[in-house]
Amino acid sequence: MNNHKKLSGIITNIVIVLLVVSAVFFGWKSRLFGNASAQTNDIFNFFGSLVVGNENAGQAATQTAASKPLCIVVTNAEGEHFGVKYNMDEINALYYGKTDLIFGEALGSALTAEKVTEAEWRDALLFCGVYFEYITPVKLSVLDGWYGSEISGDWGEFSVRRLCVATEEGKNRLYFLDEDSGDFYAADAAESNRIAVLAESVGINSTVFASEMSGDYKSPDCYTLLKLDVTGYPVVEVKNPLAYDAVLSDVLLNLGISEQEKSSYTDGEGIHYVGVGFTITIPLSPDGTLIYRRTETSSDAVVGLDESEVIETARRFIAVTIAESCGSDAAVYFDSIKNNGTDSYQVYFNYVVAGGVVRLGSGGYAASVTVSNGGVTDMKLYFRSYADTSEMAQLLPEILVAAASDGAFKLCYPDNGVSRMEPVWVGEVG
Repeated sequence: MNNHKKLSGIITNIVIVLLVVSAVFFGWKSRLFGNASAQTNDIFNFFGSLVVGNENAGQAATQTAASKPLCIVVTNAEGEHFGVKYNMDEINALYYGKTDLIFGEALGSALTAEKVTEAEWRDALLFCGVYFEYITPVKLSVLDGWYGSEISGDWGEFSVRRLCVATEEGKNRLYFLDEDSGDFYAADAAESNRIAVLAESVGINSTVFASEMSGDYKSPDCYTLLKLDVTGYPVVEVKNPLAYDAVLSDVLLNLGISEQEKSSYTDGEGIHYVGVGFTITIPLSPDGTLIYRRTETSSDAVVGLDESEVIETARRFIAVTIAESCGSDAAVYFDSIKNNGTDSYQVYFNYVVAGGVVRLGSGGYAASVTVSNGGVTDMKLYFRSYADTSEMAQLLPEILVAAASDGAFKLCYPDNGVSRMEPVWVGEVG
């Protein structure tokens, strides 16, 4: 990370505040990542215009929503934790306008990162600080791009899943774990009292890192957060929202096909709706699948987007499709990105319910989006609506699961097309 990122504190704070205000607004409107659903035609029409023109204006202002983690921990000066993990409302409340500001400042002001020992990383987790954990590793350049910062050189190629901003002797340091090498790094960042103020306001709860419970773990996954007071996890009701005419009409409208302009035909593949330069297909045996294909090259194609911009381009389409109808107890998270070459990428998204990742069928995703030359050319979306029931499933306590897996585990909800999902613990490999 370079010295040219040492912008003045005033300019940095203004930029971050503007990013967060925009992120909160768009996140609230879209329900993407667990916020409330949009209800106005204006926001629908705005996103619909993006389908036709693939515009990138205002892109940076909404990207903070994509960087929301699945797990957040705030630690006070005494090394006591307040962690959120299995409640989407709690994650949203602790992220927007709070911990996102802390990480935005740290990433935007970080100096050159240097290797540190695992012992230093462990110590940092007990300093007054904030810890983020993502579903899957994300390139540091992508994460930095989401926050409107800039990384040059090899640092951007590091894949990170766990990060921490800790206050040491009045100074902030950004720590992260490189998932590929297993090495730990730290970089000095701008001073700020946000962490101390936040830690005082949230208090503590019954959460610890697995590494605090035992010294016998042999993998970096021992830094998984354990919720010691959680004994049950909700059983979830599952529906196919695309089976409802009103939902289908809204989706078509959001993608650029109004009720008045709707034109369709049916063949052996399914029902095809024809738009300007694209088609939308619903299979004859409805299971929630929707396939979007561009039939004409956009005149507004943009080349040279970085991965964070590509993900944001895909995310905007997700915000007005599957995220609109996934239910208030669920959210849609970015999962991974694949470079197809020649300015083409495949971006994947997954559903999350009660902090558990939904596994669709045999390893499927909630959405697969192809972005070529700056525009979305293909999408395969799997529409699902999830609702928390009053029934709770009792699973093996987290502390025992962590001990059996070196901390490499996660809560998952298998969705095999049935009307109910029950949570399971899944061990992570590699």
